Amino acid sequence: MSDLVFGIEYLDNLYSRALKLNPLIVIAGHPGSGKTTLACTMCYANTVKGNKCVYITFYEDKEKLYDIMSGLGLDLRGAESKGLFKFIKIPLSSSQLFGETLMDSINDYSPNIVVIDSMTPILIYMKSHEERRAFLQNFLYELPNRVKGAVVLVYEALNNYIEELNDVSFVADVVLYMRNVVEKNILTRVMEIRKMRGCDIKLGEIPYSISGGKGIELYPKPFLEDIPSDSRELKLPCKILERHLGHGHLGMSVYITHYADNRPLEPLLILTGLLVLNDLKCLYIVYNQPPKSVKEQIIRVLKKYGMSEENAERVVDNHYTFISINPYLYSLESLIIKLMSLSKDAFNSDVVVFNDVSLVGMVYNSSNYLRAIYDNINYMRYLRKLTVRIGSYIDEEHYRLNSMVSDIIFKVIPDMKESSARCELMIYLWRRGMEAALLRSEEIQICCEEIVRNINDNFLKS
Repeated sequence: MSDLVFGIEYLDNLYSRALKLNPLIVIAGHPGSGKTTLACTMCYANTVKGNKCVYITFYEDKEKLYDIMSGLGLDLRGAESKGLFKFIKIPLSSSQLFGETLMDSINDYSPNIVVIDSMTPILIYMKSHEERRAFLQNFLYELPNRVKGAVVLVYEALNNYIEELNDVSFVADVVLYMRNVVEKNILTRVMEIRKMRGCDIKLGEIPYSISGGKGIELYPKPFLEDIPSDSRELKLPCKILERHLGHGHLGMSVYITHYADNRPLEPLLILTGLLVLNDLKCLYIVYNQPPKSVKEQIIRVLKKYGMSEENAERVVDNHYTFISINPYLYSLESLIIKLMSLSKDAFNSDVVVFNDVSLVGMVYNSSNYLRAIYDNINYMRYLRKLTVRIGSYIDEEHYRLNSMVSDIIFKVIPDMKESSARCELMIYLWRRGMEAALLRSEEIQICCEEIVRNINDNFLKS
């Protein structure tokens, strides 16, 4: 038998020790929270390692279950064809028949993991609390030792049977509680790790999602000690920026802010130069406009400083992927999960841009907003991605909140010349550990021209 696994990377990385000694595992939670999906994930992940799994149910239809799980990336039919997965449906007639069928399958099939989905129907079938308690204590508690592997019990969180759930949870080695949270008509899922025998539980609550082709994905908030300290060094795209900022790193957080009624495009050109010079890919998440509009803006500023439209479009298509989402369709918690999911899926993207973050900042109170962006930025650091957050200047408080969690700041400042009706551009620059600087319009123009010249001369010709 190969070592058993949960089938979810985070749980396997931190809690594999709990699976070593014939564990009794309880998966409990709300209807529709993904209990069956988690149980089948454990089953399938272990069959991939060559372990046998028996899945026992009172109500699931075999073909429907196989179809649903296939859509989540779990090929139970394939595992069955290899002799590693066995589906058993038992009519709900008596606990004795259930026990006999279960023991026959263990003796005949010798599984390494047994899933019972779910215990709730058989507990409801039993007439008294005493009968249910005797069944739990005399049969289920000893079942892992008979299996010589893992036993997974799925429970619906029904108020009438909380006492029995507590009884079995007391002797279980692992207890995972899955719950649905509805806030502002938005569903958020949270997994509680209530018990993990032999392991230190680092996080008690972890948001998760269930999506096609991927199944269950956890989004734990990373601890600072888990975040890599040194990621790839990035060369800045012009000499003036090098002089004031030195260099950058993947994993850094960059904050670009401007006045709501003055949004120059030069910061987007600087970002594009960084991408091209370091051969990076960028996932660009837009909150308030279609992707095509942002693409056109980047092309426009490249053309402004001397690049042909054909080459500008080529550069943008090669280095950017644009996605638009409406942040007001989500609660703050579910929005962060959505952003984590998009960022995690962007395996080929080294840089993630969040455009118009001020739209989110204005809706939530300061403490919730700060906690959300702090968690999001640390998750990006954990993924070794450069985070670029672009937003309008709302007020000094929001500016301070965003600055607190940033490694580099570009603050765009309009400069009205008395001798001209034209509004010039200045950029306040700051990098953690270095002195701040102020770039005047002449320096910004020199930097932008150098970026476009280098792209034309050194990259588009290669």
